[in-house]
Amino acid sequence: MTLRFSAFLIFAFFLTIGCKDSSTNSGNDDSDLENNGLAIRAVNTGTGDLEISTDGDAAIAFCYESDGCEEITGGGGSFHWITEGDASLIDFSSVDGKAVGVNIAFHVDAGSGYFEVVSGNTYKDDAGFLEFEEGKVLYTSDDFTEGTIVRDSYGDTN
Repeated sequence: MTLRFSAFLIFAFFLTIGCKDSSTNSGNDDSDLENNGLAIRAVNTGTGDLEISTDGDAAIAFCYESDGCEEITGGGGSFHWITEGDASLIDFSSVDGKAVGVNIAFHVDAGSGYFEVVSGNTYKDDAGFLEFEEGKVLYTSDDFTEGTIVRDSYGDTN
């Protein structure tokens, strides 16, 4: 019996020290974020769904410390559907530089709300996917409604 109990304790010990956290969370809290990135978070304040889209005429372009602002070259786009009472990141900066500003433009196809510019940490998870860990809200826009094109900027956009 003592031999089995000892074997169990040794097994439990090695199992405990051999565990590795493989989650995609970088484990940072707000106090130690690298704050290399910026994100745009849309908040739905209406009674239905908020639908936002970007295209060549209305797009989000981040500006970086060393490389300046991204160029909007047309083509492509995105569509975001945010349910009533929710908020969602609609875009965030690249991991390849420190974001210092953002030019914001998007279509409000349905609903109403506002957007926030959020600081944080852009990183790649264990599988190589781009992720964003949110930090502080840096800017809050005015409210917007269906049928408008929102245009705004934040930070160094030169």
